[in-house]
Amino acid sequence: SLREVLVGATFAIVTPNRTGDAVARVALLPADERPLGTQAWLLGTWAQAGWTLTFGTVAWWACTAAGQIHLPIPDGAQWTVLTGLAAASAVWWLLSHLARSQRRINRWLEARWGLASDRWTPRQHRGQIALSGLRYAVFATQFAAAVAAWGIEWDLALYTTIAVVFLGNMIVPTAALAELGVREALLVAWMQPQGEMLPGLLASAFLVWVVNLGLPALIGGGLQFQRRDG
Repeated sequence: SLREVLVGATFAIVTPNRTGDAVARVALLPADERPLGTQAWLLGTWAQAGWTLTFGTVAWWACTAAGQIHLPIPDGAQWTVLTGLAAASAVWWLLSHLARSQRRINRWLEARWGLASDRWTPRQHRGQIALSGLRYAVFATQFAAAVAAWGIEWDLALYTTIAVVFLGNMIVPTAALAELGVREALLVAWMQPQGEMLPGLLASAFLVWVVNLGLPALIGGGLQFQRRDG
């Protein structure tokens, strides 16, 4: 529910790489719904990470092929990174098939969490992948709009940059407040903007953090304290 999502954002903001988000969301559910909540989190996290890895890989390939990676990385190393990302993407999407799809995963969930084995259907599996892809597109477009509002050209190259930033944000370990500063650092390092563009880039990334993480965490904290007081 909305309340679990908001309170989960509160826990996410003070845990490494937002790991507290999932723990809080599941823990706040009624006891008989926690197995299903765990299942939903596992499937959603897998699909979201898959899209982030896939689009990040495509963006890295596009920039490598066009010679547009301005980081101090040798050409050979850039292609090596691309190979590793492509392999990781393929393996990631094959994970459910390697487990022979839902049946084996469901049996494990049933044994570990008491989840009924028929609750994770192939249709739900495909639906979650589609919804996660849509979620990725929404957040990428939101980020692009925020950056474009400061005078940066809104084009395909900007989406490529955002895909690489999202990928780095997922991979880089951090104990910062919901990765505060990590996305900004990745954006600046990748784009290497001129001096007059720097304030706008930092402001746009910070604004996105406030809207997507800061405000929900603040509201969720208020809801949690209200529940405890009640």
